[in-house]
Amino acid sequence: MPKSIPHGAHTGVVRDDAGPDVFEMVRALAITALAIVALAITPAVAATRAKKPVKRARVIPRPPRPPVVVPPPVMVLPRVAVPMTVAPPAPPAPVMPRPPLPPLVSPPGDAAKPLVNPGEWVTDGDYPPEAKRQGEQGRVVVRMALDRKGLPYRCWVVSSSGSERLDATTCYLMQSRARFAPARDPDGKPMEWTYQISFRWTLRDEELQPALPVVPPVPAPAK
Repeated sequence: MPKSIPHGAHTGVVRDDAGPDVFEMVRALAITALAIVALAITPAVAATRAKKPVKRARVIPRPPRPPVVVPPPVMVLPRVAVPMTVAPPAPPAPVMPRPPLPPLVSPPGDAAKPLVNPGEWVTDGDYPPEAKRQGEQGRVVVRMALDRKGLPYRCWVVSSSGSERLDATTCYLMQSRARFAPARDPDGKPMEWTYQISFRWTLRDEELQPALPVVPPVPAPAK
């Protein structure tokens, strides 16, 4: 049976000053236990960190530098005077001879006859304008080859008027306008024929224009 403690009496643990302090002993044991646990865990943590791979930063290689191109040295060649060679002039074009005129013969039979007056084949309005301005005149003789229908299919200049324009115009008008009754042989069959005729190209006095003097060009003043 517990004893009652009188009022005013002191309560607590009775401390023996001669013996060790229990609290200090417990504290020392706790610190020792923590040190032992720390020593036991440290190798395990170190081993775990050693097993875990360490991620390293990826190193991107630098692109290679382009090679330095050194231009070749510029060689300056000395100027060499090249003699100029002048090509000889081209030879003149050969003059083609005119084809020979067909013979003007009168074979037996009926000759070709103009269907209209030959004076109607050439009129004043047919005068070439350029020949009129240049005052070109003259008499031209032409010869025509007629087919079996009495149509001229070719014209030759037998005697020139002195103007190529007048000669060419005459042959053109003959082939365009001249029409003939065909020539016939003794049996009455149509045959080819040659026909010769002359025309004189003449300008009236009022149509003649004086030639203008040729004035040389005046050089421009020097700037």
